[in-house]
Amino acid sequence: METTRKIRPLDSGPLWREAPLLLGLTLVLAAGAWLARSPRLPLVADTSVYEMDLAAPVMTPAEAVTAFRANTHIFIDTRAADDGRRIPGAMTLRPEHFDEDFRAIFDFLLPEDPLVLYGDGNLLLVGNVAQKLEARGFKDLSLLRGDLDAWAAAGGELSGEGGAP
Repeated sequence: METTRKIRPLDSGPLWREAPLLLGLTLVLAAGAWLARSPRLPLVADTSVYEMDLAAPVMTPAEAVTAFRANTHIFIDTRAADDGRRIPGAMTLRPEHFDEDFRAIFDFLLPEDPLVLYGDGNLLLVGNVAQKLEARGFKDLSLLRGDLDAWAAAGGELSGEGGAP
């Protein structure tokens, strides 16, 4: 005589209890793996990482203040927006109006003049202006690390709003 077996339906109760546990375990393991590996890209822009892409060497604010006080360099403001503050005696070369601004100051600059270019802190934007100057024969170019706040913190004077007249 043949015996027949009854097939019981799958009890879904343990599955619903185990699924969140497995999902939580997967998330914990993924977070641990993410924390354990070394970061691929820095979260903060580090000048040493992209300094090779710049058109000129970088000058610290303290070095720039020393050069300003010794009157050995000409300072060039590359900021697109003028907030009224500037380094006294600085000339303007804005990236989007470079040709017009360069024509206005061309008679006052010689290709052998040492220039310090500063902007809003983005060295790549300042570096673009430096590349345009280098294409026109200027060789002694430096980029100021930081912005006018870094300049003022290093003891540099400012003219205009927020600075001496």
